[in-house]
Amino acid sequence: MFSIARKALAAALTVLASVPARDARAQLAPLGYRIEVGLASLHVVADTVTGLSLLMQPRASSRGKEREGPVWLRLQPDSALEWINSAVAAIRTPIPGDQSEGIQWSRTLRPLRDSGAVALGRSRKKGKLERTHWLAIADSASGWRFELSGQEADSLLRLLLIGGSQSRIDTSGAAPFDESRVDRPARIVDQPAAKRRQPGQAAVQYVVGTDGRVEPESFQVLLASDPALVAETGALVMAARFEAAERQGVRVRQVMRQVIQWERR
Repeated sequence: MFSIARKALAAALTVLASVPARDARAQLAPLGYRIEVGLASLHVVADTVTGLSLLMQPRASSRGKEREGPVWLRLQPDSALEWINSAVAAIRTPIPGDQSEGIQWSRTLRPLRDSGAVALGRSRKKGKLERTHWLAIADSASGWRFELSGQEADSLLRLLLIGGSQSRIDTSGAAPFDESRVDRPARIVDQPAAKRRQPGQAAVQYVVGTDGRVEPESFQVLLASDPALVAETGALVMAARFEAAERQGVRVRQVMRQVIQWERR
């Protein structure tokens, strides 16, 4: 399953091993990995059912009026690992005959459902590559884009490498279906109002069973603006009622993803 991962590890770590991550504070979170950068809080979530996710919560100073919730890009793990391998190779040597200054970019990594792009780059001056790396991330649904450089870029690339090697998309008969694989997706029929003393938001993932109820053990909070929202959002989702998904006329279990915006009470 992870033969690509070993190749990606060998290539990527050759370039990145000498660059420490002391400025970008990466830490292990309960459901994945988090790194805090100047413009956003970035979360890499490795899942053995739904694959690899990259969630980005822009800070207030970098958020446009149209960007209220987090950016959520879902990645195919093997594709992400293969991209890391090829991207690192693409920025290892300068393009022959190109004396221009700027950034030499790799090909882009496209998320599932083609909702954005990720690209790796390296600064170039007078035809020579410099040490500084760049990582550009874009969400086509919202038009939001930002670029990381230096140690922040290297740290996030490490987390994508780790997360990609730890995740997969389960397509076995016992696995819940993704929305893209059902004929009629599950939908919310009734959910309590998301109101509390302080506003906030939470990005969650869960499985809706054939009975229209959330399977409790499947509930995960992938990103929350307030730690207290983990329990509050869990209670809200568990109280919701759904119409189960259907595939070929039969009710099936489906993974659902939701960003819940809590309003001031």
